[in-house]
Amino acid sequence: CGSSLFLWSDERLASIHGYLNIHLLGRRETKHTNSIHHMLEKEFAEFMGSKYALAVSSCSAALFLSLKALGLPRGARVLIPAFTFAAVPSSIVHADCVPVLAEVGENYRLDIEDFATRLDDTIDAVIISHMRGHTSDMDAIMALCAERDIPVIEDAARRWPVDRSRIYVSGFSYGGAMVWRLACDKGAVAAAFLPIAGSLWDGNREDCAEPVRLSHVHGLKDTVMDYPFGPNGEEEAAVSLWLNQNQCPAEPDETAKEGVFSCRRWTSCGGPPVELCTHPWGHMIPKLWLAYALPRALAR
Repeated sequence: CGSSLFLWSDERLASIHGYLNIHLLGRRETKHTNSIHHMLEKEFAEFMGSKYALAVSSCSAALFLSLKALGLPRGARVLIPAFTFAAVPSSIVHADCVPVLAEVGENYRLDIEDFATRLDDTIDAVIISHMRGHTSDMDAIMALCAERDIPVIEDAARRWPVDRSRIYVSGFSYGGAMVWRLACDKGAVAAAFLPIAGSLWDGNREDCAEPVRLSHVHGLKDTVMDYPFGPNGEEEAAVSLWLNQNQCPAEPDETAKEGVFSCRRWTSCGGPPVELCTHPWGHMIPKLWLAYALPRALAR
């Protein structure tokens, strides 16, 4: 995600698309101060009024470094939701701290009463992760922690001045399933959702909160997160939930071949448009997918 105040100028978008196309996002050119990593860190630090900013390779690394930045002693106790991803407690252990679990409710969100009970004098810090899009009550969490002067490692969109109309959510595999869950439960948090090879586990629900703009890509030969064909092999079944939710016509308004992608687009919907792109392979992130999908989402 990014703020329109900081990142999404036409010049910067062109730069980002260029790096996506030449596959340099995973490289750190330490000898050159004009690398995309250095420029991002420098400009973000200036924007936030900080002396330093550090771009890292994963959320696991960010969690670990955040704990270290707090200066917690060895054996410090860090309270987290029990329903979380393995990287969260692993980062805590890596930082020589001890994870402490708080209960979640039947809706998989943090149980605030149990959290408040466990947030005692033995807790040194809190990390909140929203597993598979099940977002907890951050206002209540922050109030409880503020009362006890306990630091919270929180969602960046809560901490920084992010323009929510410019947030775009994407994820692969289980991350794709999380994107679908977030779109269904909290569609207003983002401008568009770009799931890759993942969808809702509990079928085509009819109780999603609101229509959303969604562009889904999936391999027709995926056997890890199986392609959700319809009963008669209909490929459109992969996005039938959103076609119904957004009041789209039965037939797509546009069909296009975009490199290896076969894309269908429903644009004359009662709600936001829906896009489905398939490719002939299995469980993978297709080369250049985000370089194709992100500019389309930004041009909404």
